[in-house]
Amino acid sequence: MMKMHNFYELTNEINVVQKFPSRRHSVYKVELTYGVIKMPAVLKVYSGEQAKNLCRTEYENLLKLFDLKLPVPKVLAKGEKSLLLEYLRGLSVSHIAENLNTGRWIEGMAYWFSKLHSIKLDSGCLLKGDANLRNFIFSNGKIYGLDFEEMECGDFRQDLAEVSFFFVERHPLIGPGKRPDGAKISQGI
Repeated sequence: MMKMHNFYELTNEINVVQKFPSRRHSVYKVELTYGVIKMPAVLKVYSGEQAKNLCRTEYENLLKLFDLKLPVPKVLAKGEKSLLLEYLRGLSVSHIAENLNTGRWIEGMAYWFSKLHSIKLDSGCLLKGDANLRNFIFSNGKIYGLDFEEMECGDFRQDLAEVSFFFVERHPLIGPGKRPDGAKISQGI
């Protein structure tokens, strides 16, 4: 288990560099400064009545997945309603898929989900929950999962249906016989 720090033990300055799109919470790319050392990170600030619970849930899920060697960002620090996470430089899988790129990311997604779904619990296997492609980053040749406040147990087909729905919703022309790229994407995942 990794050692957790208070935000103020990590840095003497946090500067917001960029705000990321998020429907429910505030998510920022920040720059941490400690003396002369500067490091990028992600600050996720939870909002709403369930902010504390969602923060705790995502924190626990990220630690569990990190310990199980699943590619997820490292948790650097936890606040009452916020997490400070490792910044992963890469491309959103959503962006890659929307451009109908059929590269190595497809095999990476299949591997990431197979590894997650191989974790069996009494009520089924571990599910990503909110398994849309905006919640994945392709970085250094690997897929990393993001956003784990909705992780649950169940039938693996639920995650696969969510990913498939993302394609159909974004690209109605994808499907058997409509576009060769779509067929390759569907087979890969």
